[in-house]
Amino acid sequence: MYPLSLTLKGFRGIRDGLGLDVLTLDLERLAGDAELVALSGANGRGKSTILDNLQPFQTLPSRASLAGPGGFSYYDHVVLPESEKDLVWLHEGRRFRSQIVIRNNGRRATDAFLFEADAEGRWRPVVRNRSLSGVLCPPAPTRNNPSHIHQGGAGSDQGDSDQQQVAAA
Repeated sequence: MYPLSLTLKGFRGIRDGLGLDVLTLDLERLAGDAELVALSGANGRGKSTILDNLQPFQTLPSRASLAGPGGFSYYDHVVLPESEKDLVWLHEGRRFRSQIVIRNNGRRATDAFLFEADAEGRWRPVVRNRSLSGVLCPPAPTRNNPSHIHQGGAGSDQGDSDQQQVAAA
């Protein structure tokens, strides 16, 4: 998995550290042909928030207090009524976009979407029987419906009953 761009909207680490509600990083442009990229800055400037979000799953690894359901909640790390993580990434030569929308406006809800770019570069919902785990991991028997993104994995704040169907935005 190779991250290409990241947009974070409403994340506490970015607002507190940089004073921004939205941060977009074009990682292709920033990295160029570099083999190693470093983030540097004073404590509390958003470095961990950026690094934690450079993966498509629904967790912030450095923020999870314990493994398993209940060890992490996005709601502790967002500040807007509707916050968003949008990551574009390459995997095995294919371009994907994972989008997580965190709503914290009286009624908490988290929706996750997975898209793949078609030959013309248009985003299409991932076809039935493919999930984020199915894209990044070898197929394995699972009790989850493969047309859903599993939100109840390690470090997630959602249980199996809260899975969201992959749909176009």
